This record gives sequence, structure tokens and C-alpha cells, in this order.
Amino acid sequence: MSNIILIPTYNERDNIADLISRIRDYEKTAKIMVIADNSPDGTAEVVKNLMKRDPKIMLLERVKKEGLGAAYIDALSNLRKTGDIENVITMDADGSHDPKYIPGMLGKMKDYDLVVGSRYVSGGGVENWEWHRRTRSRRGNI
Repeated sequence: MSNIILIPTYNERDNIADLISRIRDYEKTAKIMVIADNSPDGTAEVVKNLMKRDPKIMLLERVKKEGLGAAYIDALSNLRKTGDIENVITMDADGSHDPKYIPGMLGKMKDYDLVVGSRYVSGGGVENWEWHRRTRSRRGNI
């Protein structure tokens, strides 16, 4: 059984390599699935190059942008067929989720069925977000 980190992307060419590198700083063994929504900026090509060096990186290419929820549904449906996934972590590709929390979350998953990392719990927060992004995030969380 393995852990997997799901990262939906759209136009994240400038962020994805750095994010995956930072994930690997904290978690060496988890699989990483990038869900690419047909980004015109070439995000999928960057991921394909990373896959040559890291066999635990996977790419799920989608033919059009259908949104975050649909991306997760497709990824989880795809993973369900493998049957070897123990834990799933979801992360944003824009760097708003810090990979340094991954080891702690995986540790908690040994004792709990569900572990939620949130910017809205004690110790959570956001940095350098404009008011409209904070408002949209707060509303989405509600």
C-alpha cells in the first residue's frame, strides 16, 4: 500500500517543478499524481520531463478544463482501479499548501481515518493573499 499526493493543475508550468521538488524534500516515497486540465502553458510537458527522473510521478491528462471537483473525481476513479493506495493527500499547485506539513499529516493518518489540514484552524493561515482571494476561499470553505 502506498500514499499518493494529488495535484490538480491548470497553467502551473512555473510552479509545478518547484512544488514537486519541495514535496520530495519532505516525502520521498509517496506517489504524486498531477492532474493536468489541458493547460495551454505546457504544464503537462514539464511533468513528463519530471517523470523521467522520478518513477513515482504520474500524469493524468484531461482533454479540457472541467474544474477542480471533476479533476479529483477523475483521479480518484483512476486510482480506485489500482487498489494499492492507503492514503490520499490533496494539494494546490500554486504553493498555497506547504509540503512541510506532509510528514505530520501522514503520521496522524496512522491513528485517524481522516486528517484535514486547513488554513482555518488554529495555527493555519494565509500569507500574501489579496482580500478577494481570502474572501473566495472563506466562502468556499463555508
